[in-house]
Formats: sequence, C-alpha cells, structure tokens
Amino acid sequence: MPRPTRPTDLFVTNGWYLELSGLISPHFETLEGIQKHANKVPIVDAGTNKRYQFGTQIIDYGEMTLTRTYQGTIDDITLENMVDIMINEGLKMQCNAIKMHNRREVFRLQFDGFNIHSSTFPTFDVNAEEKFLVSYVATCDGWQIVR
Repeated sequence: MPRPTRPTDLFVTNGWYLELSGLISPHFETLEGIQKHANKVPIVDAGTNKRYQFGTQIIDYGEMTLTRTYQGTIDDITLENMVDIMINEGLKMQCNAIKMHNRREVFRLQFDGFNIHSSTFPTFDVNAEEKFLVSYVATCDGWQIVR
C-alpha cells in the first residue's frame, strides 16, 4: 500500500467561466446543480429477505442554474436572443465550463445538448440596493470532464 502524501494544493470553487458560442465574455457568476445520477430498482430475495438494488442504467443529468449580473451590454442582448431561441425553438448547443486555478486551466466540463429553458429576473423593489442578478435554468443531454 502506498504511503499517503502531504497535500500540495487545494482547488477552490471560484475561478471558472463558460464558453458559450456567440458570447464574447458571458460573466456568469455561479453555476450550480451539475449532476448525474441513475435510478435504482429494488428486488427483495424471498429466501433471505435482503433487498438488492440494481441500477436502471438510465442517466439523468438534472437541471443547472446559472446566474449573472445584467448590465445592458452586447452580451446581455445576445444572451437574451439566444435564450428566446432556446425556449421558443428548442435550440441545443455544445458548450464548455472551464475550471481555472491560479490562472491555469484545470479541466473542462463539456456539455452536450445544452439548453436554457428558463430565465428569471429579480424582484423589482424600489427599496432594494442589490445588483440586478438574472438566473437561468438549463439542462443538458450529457457532460464529461475533459482534461
């Protein structure tokens, strides 16, 4: 058995960006909900009364939520148009989420069939002082880590 090595670095959750075709600098602030899972089918053995779990092998990639500050830039307008096409016509595309650490690329998440199907504006509140943070809900047909 190999001896444990001492830790040399720690990846932090910040330092990432999304490469989305058509956007110059999308500046998404958060991307959460990246997941994949398969359901289970239980079978009970009558002789032992043990419950066995078997995978259905149907993979579900769930939903992701992206947020960004709306600033009225050309990217905001381009993204609005892209989201309209995705919602109205079902456009899907490939994109990459690039994880950076100390200004170097660590890995990429390559999304196939990426589709934004919801956009939500913040509450219009005359007493609020927060930034205008817009959130988008997206799905994908699959993703993989590319190094």
